[in-house]
Amino acid sequence: MQYRRFLSFTVAAMISAAAHSAPAQEFTYETLKAELTKVTRAVCEKESAKLLEFKGVKVLTESQPIPRGVICTCAQERFDQDPKIEQLLRRPGQEIAALATTEKFNAYLTVRYMTGMLECTAKEFSETLQGVSFEK
Repeated sequence: MQYRRFLSFTVAAMISAAAHSAPAQEFTYETLKAELTKVTRAVCEKESAKLLEFKGVKVLTESQPIPRGVICTCAQERFDQDPKIEQLLRRPGQEIAALATTEKFNAYLTVRYMTGMLECTAKEFSETLQGVSFEK
């Protein structure tokens, strides 16, 4: 999985462009949050689809499929509830643009999202495993 490279580059570019935009197109917390949600959701959908197509997973989920959107909705909720991200995104545009170029900022966003995705995936896999029967 290439979360780090894809997500970090996209977040940094998006924040930097938004923060340096013309005053008439000034970005707000809401627009930044919406763009960040689009980026993280796209990464999640791509990566969770790979996980759900893995042969071992498919065998166990044939009788109890895991809807693709469930993992990403859960992961996004966890990401959105992070108070540090909330505080970061409420900073002035130029400050966010400067932070977006730092490795720590991008690493935090990436690892926070990955953590939520892994927690949500583990929850769904655990529920699937509980429903497995070895009877024919």
